[in-house]
Amino acid sequence: MNELALMNNEWAQMLFRFLFNLFFIGILIKIINHHSKEISRHISTFFIISVIVFFLCFTLKQVDLNFGMALGLFAIFGIIRYRTEAVLPEEITYLFVTIGLSVINALTIGGFGWLTLIIINVAVCLSVLFAEKYLLHADDIYTRNKIIVNLPLDEKNMCDNVNNAINNITKEHNISVQNHNIFKIDYESKIIQVHLFYNKNTE
Repeated sequence: MNELALMNNEWAQMLFRFLFNLFFIGILIKIINHHSKEISRHISTFFIISVIVFFLCFTLKQVDLNFGMALGLFAIFGIIRYRTEAVLPEEITYLFVTIGLSVINALTIGGFGWLTLIIINVAVCLSVLFAEKYLLHADDIYTRNKIIVNLPLDEKNMCDNVNNAINNITKEHNISVQNHNIFKIDYESKIIQVHLFYNKNTE
């Protein structure tokens, strides 16, 4: 009877912690999706990874597993999805945030208490909101005034092709390109993707 009561208590605790984790992960996802349209394509990835990491941590809590091995498992989750394409630093950062928050919510026990856990989650959410609103996108050029250009890959004349494309776009759209970077080189499709950041000419 005691074992049954203990099992029911563990199930209740797992469900409550899971819903608690989903609530704050949901807030994080809403913040990221609202302020970072570039990262919105990975929102489902953040959600799924946070769910599986939470249950993995909650399960490992019942097993005598080396802590370093557990951290190694979480690191694997962090790199599997992103080995096939170039990604923004913000995407990796937010992946780490969702994984870290799920680990905290699944494993925090003992003297911490629910109040401390709530404070930690709220602090993380507010930090992400502050970073998104005032730090990561402080310059409007990098959030709104951007053009993505796909050019044929020509390694010998890459710089010339990029410069010619910039000049043509500058004249065509009457803009002033402030900066550009080569975001991705796809050797299989023979495509080079260039991101142009610009100001609109007022003349």
